Amino acid sequence: MKDLSVPMNRAYLLMLPFVLLSGLLLVVYGLIWGWKATLSGVNAFTEPKSFLLAFILGTIIHEGLHGAGWKYAAKLRWSDFTYGVQWSTLTPYAHSKKPMQKSAYVVGSLLPAIVLGFVPYLIALIIGHNWLMMFGFIFTLAAGGDFWTVYTLRHVPLDIWVQDHPENVGCLVYDLKEERGNL
Repeated sequence: MKDLSVPMNRAYLLMLPFVLLSGLLLVVYGLIWGWKATLSGVNAFTEPKSFLLAFILGTIIHEGLHGAGWKYAAKLRWSDFTYGVQWSTLTPYAHSKKPMQKSAYVVGSLLPAIVLGFVPYLIALIIGHNWLMMFGFIFTLAAGGDFWTVYTLRHVPLDIWVQDHPENVGCLVYDLKEERGNL
């Protein structure tokens, strides 16, 4: 078994390149719709009531999408998942207690970024909706740990079994036949 995880406080540093790349979303929106529109989106989204509601509901949905993606892609049961908050780092999490093939793990890992980040952002980019652009941007940023985890698996074949790490950001990789046979 190979541990491809890191503690949350270290993960924040490792996901920095993905966070910086996400900043390109603001640049593209600004180039297409103007910098005033981009700033308007920032102001509208960060209005306290709007921000709290969007952030809390979006975070709950983000974690639920992990579970749903893993459940259906890996054919797991709802009871195979735990959800919560790592209070020491104020980090919400969804955790699969069961291993799955890398292909299913990647689906569940990236589903929140697609549904809450990329899709709203692309819709906003097409129609020029400033608040929705910020929502998509924020939830693309929120997927930084997910992007980092999938990046760490880039050399692992799709049929290899992985298991979500119970405490850290990342996963455990079962790369030996005898390990996979015990799953």
